[in-house]
Amino acid sequence: MTQHRFRVRGLRVVHQHEPGRLTAIALTVRAGARCDGRHAGLAHLAEHMLFQGTNSLDQVALNRRAAELGGEHNADTGYEDISLTFEVFNEDFAAEIAQLRRRKLTGPRLLKVADGVFASDMLNTMGNAFTRAYYYAKRGKYLEDYDDLLGADCPSLYHVRDTWANFDALRTRVDERFRSWLSKHAKGPSHERLSVLRKK
Repeated sequence: MTQHRFRVRGLRVVHQHEPGRLTAIALTVRAGARCDGRHAGLAHLAEHMLFQGTNSLDQVALNRRAAELGGEHNADTGYEDISLTFEVFNEDFAAEIAQLRRRKLTGPRLLKVADGVFASDMLNTMGNAFTRAYYYAKRGKYLEDYDDLLGADCPSLYHVRDTWANFDALRTRVDERFRSWLSKHAKGPSHERLSVLRKK
């Protein structure tokens, strides 16, 4: 593991290379809650204002870009500082996701590219929460939906054919389940919800 430290226009930059699927950027400003003074919550307000976008990307465009890359951005206000984070899949994996969207690559083939693993680091916080509720939980309905939609004419669920018609049928049901779950459980800020909703 190699770490490099340098300065760019007064900003201290720390670059650390670690092998993995994600590339992450964190911007930390030493202006946390302790700097609020008489105006309690000022740092937290500043954190949310930073999500309104930049001169070249407004809030919607920024969220859309994060979602297109299969990533997310978030922020946190602590006592000492404000931190903004942006995480995206590395280019090699992002290209595979783009191929899936263009129907050049099927779901099972994408899973093979990911070494046969659909891991928690491939989803943001809300995506993981939905997965736990829909797929892993004892009352999760994923396998029930899968069987209901695709398993009627198959000897077992392992015999379901890898077709775009099956993909579309299941995707529609998963989207419905996600919207229903989101309406009951989502408590995060609107920028986070928008980013997740655009991960389709």
